Amino acid sequence: MNFNYTLTSEECLEFIKENIPKTKYFLIELIAHIVTFLLLLLLSYTLFKERLLSFSIIAIFIFIVILFLKKIVISSHCRRFKISPQNSSFITSKNISLEIISTDKIDTNILNLKTNYESISIPFTKIDSIFISSKYIFISSSISKNILIPTTEFKSEQQQNTFLNSFNKSMLTKNFPSNYKFF
Repeated sequence: MNFNYTLTSEECLEFIKENIPKTKYFLIELIAHIVTFLLLLLLSYTLFKERLLSFSIIAIFIFIVILFLKKIVISSHCRRFKISPQNSSFITSKNISLEIISTDKIDTNILNLKTNYESISIPFTKIDSIFISSKYIFISSSISKNILIPTTEFKSEQQQNTFLNSFNKSMLTKNFPSNYKFF
């Protein structure tokens, strides 16, 4: 199977925003922000002599944290991607050619990826998992950058199913890998 598609930075950002809360690194960063805010609250409590003022500042901080912390963490990852998309774990390009070279055994198949800048051959044994969502197919590889394919690039659902059937069924998952690191 062979087909070409385009993956823009905007599509990568949308994918990051949608899936970053599902990772353990997001949770770790969220906890680090909460601890930082709690330390600031403790500092404000000890600095102000008037307890009512201290409690009102603490209440305002907690309200801000609850409302905006998830957005702050997601936007920090998006900023990192915008500053240096080449350091991300995605291949973005205007012209991506994807080809599956089939052999007798599914484990010896190879996924060839060609862009304007590079050409990569990924054996199926080095593909960790394939995450399927409504908008994207995400192929996680242990030897190179990961592949993100918008489902809109498939001409039909049959073409998408043919593509997915090329892989071992144990690779396919509906759950985003929690140990995935975007950067």
